[in-house]
Amino acid sequence: MTQRGRPGTSTAAKPYVDQVILRPEAALLRRAGHAVAVEDRLGAESWMPTCLAISTSKLPGMTSTSQWTAERTVGVARAAELLSTAFPQLRGLRVVPLAEGWDNTVHVVGGEWAFRFSRRAIALSGFRRELAVLARIAPLLPLPVPVPELVAKDDDPVDPWPFAGARLIHGRELADTGLPDEARTAAASKLGAFLRTLHAQQTRAAVEVDLPVDPLQRAWPRARAQNIGEQLDRLVADETWTGDPAVQSLLAQAEQLETPAGDPVLVHGDLHVRHLLVNDAGGAAGVIDWGDVCIRGGGRRLLSAVPGGFTRGHAEASADWSNGGCGSACTWPG
Repeated sequence: MTQRGRPGTSTAAKPYVDQVILRPEAALLRRAGHAVAVEDRLGAESWMPTCLAISTSKLPGMTSTSQWTAERTVGVARAAELLSTAFPQLRGLRVVPLAEGWDNTVHVVGGEWAFRFSRRAIALSGFRRELAVLARIAPLLPLPVPVPELVAKDDDPVDPWPFAGARLIHGRELADTGLPDEARTAAASKLGAFLRTLHAQQTRAAVEVDLPVDPLQRAWPRARAQNIGEQLDRLVADETWTGDPAVQSLLAQAEQLETPAGDPVLVHGDLHVRHLLVNDAGGAAGVIDWGDVCIRGGGRRLLSAVPGGFTRGHAEASADWSNGGCGSACTWPG
């Protein structure tokens, strides 16, 4: 989860300034016709209540900067030191920063390895789930995932944290490609096949570890809608946004939907346009950042978890989506 965003503006009277904007709720505004540029602070969703925008200037002790301050910082020099001690075979290889998000820092080592270092303790449980799950499911999946091959702990004398290296998956985040809709069909098809396999009972059976069941309630539209509605009301009260009947209509529809009734399946947990990598030809190249991997009801495949990535037209052009890869109750972003 990478910090690449910038403050955006809506069609309301006030711009979004100094705010936390989470992608799924911003996608809802876009769907209603608003222009919203999203600050890429998705990591916050793993611990903060679901929100569209909380003015950080109104939260005691919280600023746009402080919420991103890491509990442990691993820069280039520190990463090289840890790697040299844990993996002598990597000693002397060039360490290049790749990405820094709310929960992890990523460095590329020797042009071949991507090493992830946790930035805060609350992210460690998800990091450990990645370590347990990815090696087990990677052989079954039709797209590459970052399998942790080199795993070690830092040298903290009281509470050593794990870090891990996986073979670097080459590609660009879909969000950064600027591909027009018509050029995304190939990636949509591959993603449909990928999710069909990921959600198969055979894949879940291969994990053989206990995983939480939808801990953030992302597959329960009613829970999400209620929380989003509260945050939107706060925006209106703060005169940051004037409100929109189209958004309220979408939320009202969501509040009528229950949790999926199908058999539980294994899910990525945070699949969106920055976690799908594509190659130069626009084809899917890999799926990254599995810190929210969990179990969810299998009655629906929420493509809205890839906001801004694909449309119903992409699904209809892909046999894997239209023949069940997404499920009959799938929702689609605008």
